[in-house]
Amino acid sequence: MKKHLILIFIIFIGVACETEPGPAEKLTDGFCIEFGFNNFLTHEEIEYYDYSTHLIYLKNPSEYLEKFESGIGFRVYAFEEMIYQGVILPGYSSFIPNRPVIHSEPFMYQDFVIGIDYFPELGNQNPLKPDPRKDDMIAEALKMYGQFRESLSVDMDTIIFENDHAITVALSLSNKDFVDYLFIDPEKTGTELFHYFTNGLIFINIQTKESYTHEIEPLSPEPYDKWETDWLSLIEAGDTHTFSIHYEDFDSIPPGEYNIFFRFPGLKYQVSREELQQPEGRIWLGEVNVIDSIYIAGTEIEED
Repeated sequence: MKKHLILIFIIFIGVACETEPGPAEKLTDGFCIEFGFNNFLTHEEIEYYDYSTHLIYLKNPSEYLEKFESGIGFRVYAFEEMIYQGVILPGYSSFIPNRPVIHSEPFMYQDFVIGIDYFPELGNQNPLKPDPRKDDMIAEALKMYGQFRESLSVDMDTIIFENDHAITVALSLSNKDFVDYLFIDPEKTGTELFHYFTNGLIFINIQTKESYTHEIEPLSPEPYDKWETDWLSLIEAGDTHTFSIHYEDFDSIPPGEYNIFFRFPGLKYQVSREELQQPEGRIWLGEVNVIDSIYIAGTEIEED
């Protein structure tokens, strides 16, 4: 009887191995993500990948983040080769890991988008550490299946110090894509509502790690998930849009060496798949980090 049980067990293991293929059998040669162990999102499920915001737009609603608890790892592949690893964390987590992050409940986006975030080391001399998400193999795997989009980029043009508490930052928004996009325009929303979507301008002292920022009180939409087309402006493919944001009550910044940080925002969970494409253009989701450095020596200010 024992021999029969052992034989049955061996047969069961053999069948299980055949019906549960390993990663090499589930991977495709495109862009893939493995959640936990042996749970794959492959390129066949992806509509396109926004390489500027690192948002993955899916062909169908996703349950990946609902199925896997926070704290579990994920791995990103291109051409069946693992490129980098990351971790899934809750959306409310204040923990900043030194690896890419996918935020789970509360979700940052609706179920047709998965975002991969990565945080710069703003207190370091060189905050722009190598970003594992920006890998040539990933870009090539996406391009092979027509899934690569570059969308919008943002540059910090100038910082003007009018006095100890008044600062103006000039930004340039560029559309590197072949698609026209609608973006949140601070000139239309007003400063208070715009800063509901972003923390705004921040200075981080490289030596002391102290941060300095504005005193703007953000204006929350009512209800919280409200958005209006009147807040948005169109930027056509290949164009650049410049604008300035003025801060009247900024913290007084002592002399020193600083990293400057600005996270330019787009809409997120507010927009459904049906609302994404508007008559004028496609609503840009996500956010882009803008980082620069500056040396403040008394009344003299030098941008690097």
